[in-house]
Amino acid sequence: MLLEVVQIARSIQSSTSDYVNFPARFTVPDVTPWPKSLRGRTIQVARVRRQFKDGVLPTTVVEALNNVGFVWDAKQHNWTLRVLALKTYKSLYHNLLVPYEFTVPPHAATWSRDLWGCKLGVAVTNIRSRAHQLPPDRKAELDALGFVWDSHELTFDIKVLALNTYKQLHGHVHVPFEFKVPDTHPSWPPTCWKLKLGRAVHDLRCRGDHLTPERRDVLDALGYVPLFVWDSHELNWDMKLQALATFKQVFGGTLVVPQDFVVPSTAPKANISNTTSDRRDLMELGFLAEENDCGQSLLRLVSRGSAIIAELLRLSNNIPGIFLGSAFVEDPEQRKYLDILFDFAYLKNPEEFENRVNSDTDLLDVDDEFMGNHEDILDRFYQLFDSIYKYIQDFLAFCDQLEKGFFIQHNLANILLNTDGAQLLCEALYLYGVMLLLLDQRIPGPARERMVIAFFRNKGESALENIDEVCKLCRVTGFLPGSPKPAQYPERYFKRFAPPKEVVSMVIGKLQTDDVYLQEPAFPHRDHRSTRLAAQASVLYVEWAPYPAARLALANTLEVSNLVEIVKAKMHTSASSIVSLTHFLTEGVLTEQYVLENIDALLDCIRTANVTIRWTILHSRMQETIPMMNHSGDQRRVFDKGTDPDRLVTLLLQTSQLEWKLKHEFERLLAAKEDRWQHCINETCDRLSELSEYFTGEKPLTRVERNEDLIKWFADTSAKTPHI
Repeated sequence: MLLEVVQIARSIQSSTSDYVNFPARFTVPDVTPWPKSLRGRTIQVARVRRQFKDGVLPTTVVEALNNVGFVWDAKQHNWTLRVLALKTYKSLYHNLLVPYEFTVPPHAATWSRDLWGCKLGVAVTNIRSRAHQLPPDRKAELDALGFVWDSHELTFDIKVLALNTYKQLHGHVHVPFEFKVPDTHPSWPPTCWKLKLGRAVHDLRCRGDHLTPERRDVLDALGYVPLFVWDSHELNWDMKLQALATFKQVFGGTLVVPQDFVVPSTAPKANISNTTSDRRDLMELGFLAEENDCGQSLLRLVSRGSAIIAELLRLSNNIPGIFLGSAFVEDPEQRKYLDILFDFAYLKNPEEFENRVNSDTDLLDVDDEFMGNHEDILDRFYQLFDSIYKYIQDFLAFCDQLEKGFFIQHNLANILLNTDGAQLLCEALYLYGVMLLLLDQRIPGPARERMVIAFFRNKGESALENIDEVCKLCRVTGFLPGSPKPAQYPERYFKRFAPPKEVVSMVIGKLQTDDVYLQEPAFPHRDHRSTRLAAQASVLYVEWAPYPAARLALANTLEVSNLVEIVKAKMHTSASSIVSLTHFLTEGVLTEQYVLENIDALLDCIRTANVTIRWTILHSRMQETIPMMNHSGDQRRVFDKGTDPDRLVTLLLQTSQLEWKLKHEFERLLAAKEDRWQHCINETCDRLSELSEYFTGEKPLTRVERNEDLIKWFADTSAKTPHI
């Protein structure tokens, strides 16, 4: 049976491979060209290979399998193909700096067809991560090829070379963030071409505390004054002071700097030169103007946060059951993966866990199979975790820049005074917390740990720049969906990446006191305050029941006697709204003239009805009791007794009908606005012309209609005139 299966597989793969390589256990697919008699049959390939290794497999079988290119040692075969791929890459690109995303192009004549589609960048990363497990002969084989074992070390050397070149060309290493090494430029070494040097310098500053003393000394030796600039904020401040001193010297002692002044490129001191475009008054342009770095930074941050949450929700609905635990594994075939999935205990003694896998051939095959099947989904989950960490770090960096005066025109106080700034800053902090809570609620802690460790084992520490911080983020909190919350949760969880207290305090104060989203024109009545502030209230009141002070503050409102009064008031409003809506919807009432004269009353009716509908639906929970409330059963009964579902449906239908009719009436009025305006202009011109002709004494007013109001007004005025 094995020989027949191998021969069929060889015929299928003949156009793309010279070999037949099966996994340790192969199940014949239920498709053509596989014979029906074999479909669904499972072949223990690992057992056949073991028999070949032990020399007990018949010679005729061995020869027949050799003739069709059967792979006896899958690991050695894969290793041979990887070495062949590295040799081919080096012959084409003259180095072994394989990008992580590099995949061998399909149908490329320069590559062996067995390598088509091979993810060589991923393979190189795996080799680096498991370097300590490689036998000496394989290490020697890679060394002979010039394999790069530490990509960070190599890229650091390239960055140092680029900084040296930059210093030779410009006399300093104050590299602008947007600077990129030009390609094909004779002044720059080819290995540095297209390097984003400004971003690289920024990354070095951010990770300065994690660099070895030797590397810091190398960078300090490059410095202009004479040390490498580790704090860009201090550099910016020093440059501004130096620029002001030069301005005062050049312009006769004045420090009245015009708004649009730009330091010329031929300034006395090269390191304060500025080649940016003309700067206008950012405060007049608006917080979100393209020229406003502060507003744009905050806008991009909030946009990223929303995208991260969307990705989190998508991925949380597609978590492979194997990461959630054995209870969530439906396919018995998947249970074998449980033995090679580890939590963060792996990090305490990785050698012990790796030896457990490496000492068992079956586990090694399972490990390789698991990585091959789950590599893409693991990559997406890790990128999600990494993105959350980067969002948190960027938010903290933004707050730090505000505090240090990086944005000259803005600080925390005046951002909160600006409408757009207040909305974005509140949302940025809100998204900060929502990300952490959603992460813990939608992707349980044990699943996060297994995902991170699986990805870590596959990629290796050298390929994961933020692995320590991601582990800190993903570590279990003790919270599990459906279980009681652990003590001091989520406070301890938030303290892992605590935001600045001053920012939190001022944002809370803003949300408590101001109409951040400017909803007052839409809901001006004081009874509609809760609806008007609902959007920002949801930012504040996320957790209240577990906290005694918050429960005490709400206790009076939630008393049954108060609930009775609130429900009565809302139901009275509901009844009166239905009466008003019925009147407005009566046939013949909503004429054009009526709508124009009663627009305020119509809008007020719709507004009140919508607020009532929202309140009723919001409190129409399906649970018989409301969790974490005292006397919740009594509260539920008070609400159910005072509300009428039929009345709610009537109110909802009539409100939507009136909104629909008003919408179409407004559309008709707006469509006819231009014609009506032109008609009135023409009518006015004609009347004025007729009036001018009347005062010639030769032509009477012919289009004057009887008007009782004007008759009465002129008569009254005539009677009052003698008494003036």
